[in-house]
Amino acid sequence: MRIGVDGKKALGNFTGIGNYSRRVINGLLKIGDDVTVYGPRKHNRTAAAQISAAARIVTQPFSMPGKTGFELWRAFGLPRRLESDGVDLFHGLSNELPANITSAVCKKVVTIHDLIFLRHPETYPAMMRRTLEAKTRKACIESDAIVAVSDWTRRDIVDLYGISPEKIHVIYQSIDPVYFNTVDDAEVDRIRNVYGISGRYVICVGTIEERKRACVAVDALRFLPDDVEAVIVGKRTPYQQKVEESASVFGNRVKILNGVPTQDLPALYAGASVALNPSKYEGFGIPVAEALAIGTPVIASKGSCLEEAGGPDSVYLEADSQSAEWASAIERILEDDGLSCRMSVSGREYAARFTDRIQAEQLHSLYMSLVK
Repeated sequence: MRIGVDGKKALGNFTGIGNYSRRVINGLLKIGDDVTVYGPRKHNRTAAAQISAAARIVTQPFSMPGKTGFELWRAFGLPRRLESDGVDLFHGLSNELPANITSAVCKKVVTIHDLIFLRHPETYPAMMRRTLEAKTRKACIESDAIVAVSDWTRRDIVDLYGISPEKIHVIYQSIDPVYFNTVDDAEVDRIRNVYGISGRYVICVGTIEERKRACVAVDALRFLPDDVEAVIVGKRTPYQQKVEESASVFGNRVKILNGVPTQDLPALYAGASVALNPSKYEGFGIPVAEALAIGTPVIASKGSCLEEAGGPDSVYLEADSQSAEWASAIERILEDDGLSCRMSVSGREYAARFTDRIQAEQLHSLYMSLVK
């Protein structure tokens, strides 16, 4: 079976969807699938270098440069190219399929990561929201099958788009294998020194935007012992100013870290007493799964997919719970070594389902069912 995948994000960036796309491609190649990546001629060479050399990468003709040229090629040139390449199935990895994909004779699959732009429209500019809604709805309708990265996302697709549940297949995202490795104490101490962390700490990882509610981790310090710190890791957005204002009264007890290299994250998770995720809504919850794989106890919000990512032994609170309630949950873990140890062990066991191989095998099985 010959598989074609949309390389727009895989070759373009290091966001969550870009990482997901490369993990899918490399995972399929490792289990022996034939994968061709279709993307823009002008792309991120570093991102491309993270794709296995076993993949074939095809870009649009040089005579059609730029973003507009790429989109035109995706709409009118790509369907013909898929046919000439003998592609049996095309997978759009980022909530969309090329505009004219119905003219291609192969099977079509799309991954839907979330419908945040519908559940929380206030978090997107109006034009971007309309574009995302149109592309996502169209992809759901035109695909032969939909991959949802969580059961929560599957239910959203059914509820908001009226898509038949039988068309949707829940296949969890994988996480980087580095999070399954044991981080030794020397590396944890080194990373603590790099970022100026001196005491026990709670870590909160994710883009620092209002929906993810990093302020909860900061405000909880009012009810926690003075030696407990909050470490906020993520991409800066305008909301960070509000977090910084809340943090100002705590001095060095709050560390807000932007641009942290991926290689530093395992030790930051490993050194934390608790990983906190108080987000109102997520499509999957990669930071939760990463923390579990490292062995860090997790406290997260109810009401979206985080309970799927965190498993039965993490602690969950209502997303609108007050800071004192989050602090109380944190303190229970801080003061009970037995509880912390049990959560660490069970979390590692639960996270074992989020591997590249399991994801690739489940995708391969779906592809085979469609092509046959």
